[in-house]
Amino acid sequence: MSTTGKLSRENLRVQIVTLREQGLSLKDIEKKTGKHRFTISRICKSVQKTNSFKEKPRSGRPKLLDDRQKRILARILRLSKVKTAEHVRKEAKQFHNIDVSRDTVARALKSMGYVARVKKKKPMLSEKQRKARLEWARAHAKWTSDDWKHVIWSDEAPFMIVNSDGKEYVWEKPSQIISESSVKPTKKFGGGKVMMWGCITWEGVGFSCKIDETLDAELYAEILRGELKRTIDFYDFDISEVIFQADNDPKHTSHLAQDTLEELNIQVMSWPAQSPDLNPIEHFWEFVDRKLKGFEEMVASKEELWERIESIVQEINKDLCQKLIATMPERVIDVIRAKGGYTRW
Repeated sequence: MSTTGKLSRENLRVQIVTLREQGLSLKDIEKKTGKHRFTISRICKSVQKTNSFKEKPRSGRPKLLDDRQKRILARILRLSKVKTAEHVRKEAKQFHNIDVSRDTVARALKSMGYVARVKKKKPMLSEKQRKARLEWARAHAKWTSDDWKHVIWSDEAPFMIVNSDGKEYVWEKPSQIISESSVKPTKKFGGGKVMMWGCITWEGVGFSCKIDETLDAELYAEILRGELKRTIDFYDFDISEVIFQADNDPKHTSHLAQDTLEELNIQVMSWPAQSPDLNPIEHFWEFVDRKLKGFEEMVASKEELWERIESIVQEINKDLCQKLIATMPERVIDVIRAKGGYTRW
């Protein structure tokens, strides 16, 4: 019966040679070790020739790419606008006579510290918009956390009755029967949505409202006189220190909206176009949306969806708002580093 199952390759060679030196025949050693007599003979000759029980190093499969070729691939990636392994493969084959597969290119790039990422969806930025973002960031580069505490952040957000954006994955064993957990229910025509206006402050969530009709300049002015003013009064803010933020949507920048804010004596923050990454309320909406997706039961109507949104918002404390607003210095630095371009936010 073989006893070599637990032996390393080197220890097995020691055992075979030792048994041979003890006078055992190849047949006896074969029975004892489970190795064929030809293998035993080959091992004994190899040890006698090299005077070592170690095996010769195995060459293995030759590398498809040497270090110089890898550096070429990395240089192609750095200089290309298209950052894909397939693009690098084509460029390497056409201009450098390096003919390898896409997977080989991907492994080579990974070995040099590169990682593959899913492209993030970001608003398109023109050179003019990049310049405006950079100028805005530089103007606020010296703002401290105390400065950002005076800002009230606002925006509108849509919430779907049935959220069909993106893929959701579940782990389960294969089965011919579709389980409830593996189904993402949909409704014909999407089931509708609820539009919400809201704001956040350093002291907590501000007053919000459901927008049942088209949000035009007149309705927006009513929201400013209503929900925004109630938020300022509720937290007992000194209105002379309040800075109101809104993006450059036409209804936000209309003469009526500007006149209303002037009547309320509220200072308005200048805002660069195409800059949702600079507004911490965007992450607030993402938090609310994740909470909505956590409900197991589907909502049956817009009214029920709005009730859920209200219940989620009412439970949010100021810790979340402060955590989001406290990231503003980092956001500003990131815009400056990106020279007005895209950031991680």
